[in-house]
Amino acid sequence: MKKATKLKAFMLSLTMTALLLPMTSFAQQTSDDFFRVDDAFNDNRAVAYALTGNLANDDFGAPLGSGLLILTAVGAGYAIARRKRSFRKGSALVLAALMLLGMTACKKKVAEPIMPSSVRITLNVDGDNGGSKVEVNPPHVSFEKGDKVLVGYNGVYVGTLTHNGSNFSGDIEASVDGTKKLYFYFVGNKQGSISVGDASCTVNISDQSSELPVLSFSESNENYTGEGSYTASLHNQCALVKFTLENPAGSIQVGGMHTEATISFATPSITPTVTTGSVRLYSKSNTEKWAILLPQAAVSGASVTVGGQALTVDVPAITVNAYITSIPQIANSEVSYGNLSQLTADYEAQDGDILYGTLAGNYKITIAPGATVTLNVVTISGTNNSSYSWAGLTCLGDATIILKDGSTNNVKGFYEDYPGIHVPAGNTLTIKGETLGTGSLNASSYPVASGSGAGIGGGENLACGNIEIQGGVITATGSTGAAGIGSGNYGCGTITISGGTITATGGASGAGIGSGFGGGCGNITISGGIVTSTGGDYSAGIGGGKTGSCGNITIESTVTNVTAVRGTAGSYSIGRGDNGTCGTVTIGGVVTGPISTSPYTYPAPVENIVDLSTLADDYTANTGDVLINTLAAKHQISIADGATITLRDASINASNTWQDGNYAGLTCLGDATIILSGTNAVKGFYQDYPGVYVPSGKTLTIQGTGSLTASSNGNGAGIGGGAGLGEDDISCGNIVINGGTITAYGANCAAGIGAGANSTCGSISITNGTVVAHAGDYAAGIGAALASGNHSTCSGVSISGGSVTAYGGAGAAGIGSGLSFTGGNSDPDKYSQCGNISITGGTVVATGGNGTDIYNPFDSQNHHAYGGAGIGTGGTAGSRGYQSNCGSITIGAGVTSVTATKGDDAQNSIGKNHSSTGGTCGTVTIEDGANVTQN
Repeated sequence: MKKATKLKAFMLSLTMTALLLPMTSFAQQTSDDFFRVDDAFNDNRAVAYALTGNLANDDFGAPLGSGLLILTAVGAGYAIARRKRSFRKGSALVLAALMLLGMTACKKKVAEPIMPSSVRITLNVDGDNGGSKVEVNPPHVSFEKGDKVLVGYNGVYVGTLTHNGSNFSGDIEASVDGTKKLYFYFVGNKQGSISVGDASCTVNISDQSSELPVLSFSESNENYTGEGSYTASLHNQCALVKFTLENPAGSIQVGGMHTEATISFATPSITPTVTTGSVRLYSKSNTEKWAILLPQAAVSGASVTVGGQALTVDVPAITVNAYITSIPQIANSEVSYGNLSQLTADYEAQDGDILYGTLAGNYKITIAPGATVTLNVVTISGTNNSSYSWAGLTCLGDATIILKDGSTNNVKGFYEDYPGIHVPAGNTLTIKGETLGTGSLNASSYPVASGSGAGIGGGENLACGNIEIQGGVITATGSTGAAGIGSGNYGCGTITISGGTITATGGASGAGIGSGFGGGCGNITISGGIVTSTGGDYSAGIGGGKTGSCGNITIESTVTNVTAVRGTAGSYSIGRGDNGTCGTVTIGGVVTGPISTSPYTYPAPVENIVDLSTLADDYTANTGDVLINTLAAKHQISIADGATITLRDASINASNTWQDGNYAGLTCLGDATIILSGTNAVKGFYQDYPGVYVPSGKTLTIQGTGSLTASSNGNGAGIGGGAGLGEDDISCGNIVINGGTITAYGANCAAGIGAGANSTCGSISITNGTVVAHAGDYAAGIGAALASGNHSTCSGVSISGGSVTAYGGAGAAGIGSGLSFTGGNSDPDKYSQCGNISITGGTVVATGGNGTDIYNPFDSQNHHAYGGAGIGTGGTAGSRGYQSNCGSITIGAGVTSVTATKGDDAQNSIGKNHSSTGGTCGTVTIEDGANVTQN
């Protein structure tokens, strides 16, 4: 180049730079909200920026620097100077192109109210070959291999265009009439089951840990005629949300979020479904996490799991195309966390530690002298190996254990002679709840016939110190010869209980609370809380084990409730065990001596005997009522909100002929507790009603030592909900079974325990007792029921103890979801769904129902529904994508045994019943050491 030409180029470059400097300065002002499209936090996922407007915050990405604009200016000037021969024709074009390149790397924040930003795509259709190709404009927007664009036409899905790493390609199968527009739906690499001709499909965005799913859609600019080019601007349908942490952490999950969206080709639209759950976020850095979230209302106190820690955070209302950074920082740096799942050696917890996770190896976990340690969803399963001779948790001196609110913790001793939690002689262990006292602890020795460890206390030839329980929900179970809380065959200090809900069960020859076989303990004082204590053979509920000893026993008048049950062949519920010794027994300030009544309850309930055979009208039972005999006439029997009542050899044998008897056999009007004594039977009245019903949002608790047989006369559960398509929606609340012998029969299309046909129920929790649940056809034994024209859902099932047997009906799971009918294009989405299933204790036998051929009234066709899983999902009758599903399934190492048997043509005994129409199921986790048989 000549010197004059070089000088000319340089001067022109300076001129262009000067002209663009104001724009550069404008771009640097964060208040004007420019942002970099190509500065994607997920390296090659810049489309997330391009499809999301209002990304103007400096926290998201640095604004476009002046360097690029200056470089653009210099390049433009230089190029113009080089085009000597065609300056007039080419210079303007080159200048415009280069300026466009500089400007398209920026996108200005849209004004309020937020309007969707977009990416324009062009679909070129070859009418002869049916092929298609998508071109992306502007070109700097990047897609990933595997990304998909779904195409709809005339109300149905007609084809998918898949990115091959350089562009999109695919086929469109459409009957062309030239009067309808094409609809484009960008779904990232997330897509549910879909077939050509479907009116809708689902997209699940629950896992965003590795790739960011983006959902957007638009219509073509022209009607589709079978060939030619069709342009559309894809508008984002989600919000980008930023979560910040004060300290580096691992993965983060946010609960209570919509995790599924429905793509409708008929509407057209992308809308969240009713499904909510946890969304696993993408990590931009150790302290910044991101997610694309579907629109939904504000969530107060949403559950957040950070690196395994349970926290809460308020999530603001989420709107389409919003950019949300207003979520407060999540504090996780003021305490030390001990992740048991990452240990590679023994660990000594220090003062202030929060322990969490599942212990992954045979490591000894100790608590430093004087330390206060919090348990937050801890699982220590132990193992019966003499090489690991220690407790699940070993205190090295005085120690305090706090149970995190809302957490469930399981601690089992290692080698058979060791307790779940041990404190050395001469020291004191204090256990208490957090603020709300809702954290729970299940503590036990390793459950073998030869073991001698307490749940909390001592073991075989292992003395223990003092035990103080101030709060929390605690279940303590001793092995052979040991107390639930107290000693093994050696000595133990004092035992003091001042609060909480405590259930203690001694092993053979061990007290529930007190001493083990031949062992001893100091004074036992109970001044508060709710305590249920059951002794083993020849032992007291509270006091001494067989040939054991204990100090004075004091139960103060400040307790809420204390129930003591003597063991088989035992002499006293409170006092000494067989051939043992015990100090004085003082109850409510009165020295009573040992108590032989079993079960013995203090304060003694003020009983009001209600003879069902003599009732002349409907009756609402209140606290203290004892229902006896057989209901002789058509009367509605209800339980007042908050009441605790007793069934003592009572029978409500309702008749299906009483068509105006539209109520359950027993109807809870709110929260209620039923204590079982003797032999009882309850049947629902006219066909749509359950045997025992609790309203949605409320909790029914069943306990005691008696039995109950519960059944429906038609489409209701034995215990739970009724049919959901009548005049009333007979959905039910939560069910908790803490004891008794319970047999529940679900009627046609209803669960034994759980939802009625086409209705929903809350959570189901079984901690103790003997439970047998038989479902009607198409419903789970325990869980959700048939979904036919309406959803049937169960929030979740938790089993931590007792003996549980569940039989699913045809096409349904033993424990989990029932059968789902799927309807035609005009029918809303209907499915049977069960939430998470957790089995951490007890003996469980779950049998799925066999496959069945069934007529689907919604598409007027016969279908085959595969058999149900033993634990997991049921089958589906129909061709749509809305199938039976369940959440995650966890079987812990602490169970005595779990036997899961699938239906005759199901594929899996645990999880998704069948790969063809088995719906969806979350992660299945069977912990090492769990005793599981799959048939």
